Amino acid sequence: MKKIKTIVSGLLIGAMMMSFAGCASVKARDKKEVKDILKEKLELKKDKDFKNRSYDDYDYFYGESGKAYFSIYIYDDEDDAADVFDDLYDSYEDDLEDDVFDGKIKLKSSDTSGYVTFKGECTDDDAECFLEDEYYYGGVYYADNMVIRVSASKDKDNARDDVNAFLKAFGLPKP
Repeated sequence: MKKIKTIVSGLLIGAMMMSFAGCASVKARDKKEVKDILKEKLELKKDKDFKNRSYDDYDYFYGESGKAYFSIYIYDDEDDAADVFDDLYDSYEDDLEDDVFDGKIKLKSSDTSGYVTFKGECTDDDAECFLEDEYYYGGVYYADNMVIRVSASKDKDNARDDVNAFLKAFGLPKP
C-alpha cells in the first residue's frame, strides 16, 4: 500500500510540474503570425475589428475581439520590448504590494519572457495600472520582441470568455 501511495504521489507531482511548465510559456509571434491568428483563429476583420499600424521601431495591432480589448506590439529591438514589459511588471507589482486590487494578480518573469495576469476589482484610486471601482480580467504577456495586452472590464461571463478565447488563440495563460 505504501509503495502504491509513493507511485501515485510521484505521478501527481510530475503531472502538476508539467502543467505549471505549460502555463509559464509565452511564445513570440511575427507580424504575419499575428495577422493569421487574428483573421483565421479569431475570425476578426481588419479595419473593422482590429487595426494595424507600422512605426519606425515597431508594428502595432489593436482592436476588439468581442468584449476583449487588445494591443499587440512587435518591436524591431528585443530590448525595447523588455523595457516596456519591465516597466509594466514593476507597476503591477507595486499595485500588488500596495494592496489596491481585490482579486488575483499573478506575476511571472524571466530574461526573455513573462506575464502578468489579473482578475478582480481595483479598490483604491492610488493604483498605477487600474482605475478605482473598475473590474479587470486579462493580462500582459511578453516574449522576445513582442508585448501583448488583453483585458475585459466587465464582470460578466461572456467578457471573460472573449478574453479566454483570445488567450487560447495565442497560446497564452489565463488569469
